[in-house]
Parts: sequence; C-alpha cells; structure tokens
Amino acid sequence: MNTDKKPWDSKRYLEKSGGYEFLFSGRKIHKLRFGGGGVKLALWDDFFTTISFGMEFDFVQQNQSQRLAAVNVVSLSPLLQLVDCEIESAVADEKGFLHLRFNNGIQIQAPSDAGEFRFEAWEITDGHGFLVVCAIGGTVTIWDPYVPKLFNF
Repeated sequence: MNTDKKPWDSKRYLEKSGGYEFLFSGRKIHKLRFGGGGVKLALWDDFFTTISFGMEFDFVQQNQSQRLAAVNVVSLSPLLQLVDCEIESAVADEKGFLHLRFNNGIQIQAPSDAGEFRFEAWEITDGHGFLVVCAIGGTVTIWDPYVPKLFNF
C-alpha cells in the first residue's frame, strides 16, 4: 500500500473560533476570469483552486474602498493588479463574510447575501472535490473530500 500523500490530500482550511481560515497563504493569483455573471480568481497551486464572486464585493487599496459588481465587467479592471500577487490571508466568518488580503496591500471584502438578492455570494473550489459556498442567508457550507468518511456505501 502506497502511503505517500499527494498534495491534494492535505487539509485546505482550519476551523477557527467564529469562522474559517483557508490555507492559501503564499499562493499567487495566476489568472482572472470575468463574465458569465461573476468573476474568478485562479490560484497558482497544485489544487487548481478558484475563488469566485457572484455578487458585489469591496476592493480596498490604500484605505480607499471601491464597490465592484461581479456582473459588471468594466468595474472589475482594478482586479488586474492582483495577477501574480500572493495571498497573505483568506478568512471567512460564521456569517459568510470573506476577507482576502494580498502581499501588495490590496484587500477584497465579500459580504454574504443576507437574503436581499438570494444568491450565493462567493465560493471556493478546487479540481479535487473541495467546495466552499457562502449560501443564501450567509451560512458557509464546506464539502471536503479530504476528511475521512465515517461510512462507505
């Protein structure tokens, strides 16, 4: 039996008091995708991780906040500054507020949908079955294929 761990067998997040810390520190933004009702940030990692936004979020640079609409491609041009930047931290609280901080000082603050629009505000996926969704109403739901299963059917 091969006991070598593949890089995608590792834990992708830690549960913290009041939320989750995603283990993306040091990962660079590889590319951006705009359109189709949202925006995606693709990370440069072995997991093929993407962070997607389906609703408005705040782009903060030098203490100036700008509201970006994920469905308005023209408004998303400030995100181009994130290509090749490293993520310093990625944290979500229990109400679904996602906070990303980058090594160039830029921050993204994505609130949850408290029910006004009834959309999933953001999600994190990878190519190996890991999925985090900020569901309608602000709950964070995680599907983690790396957690050992209790039952095999």
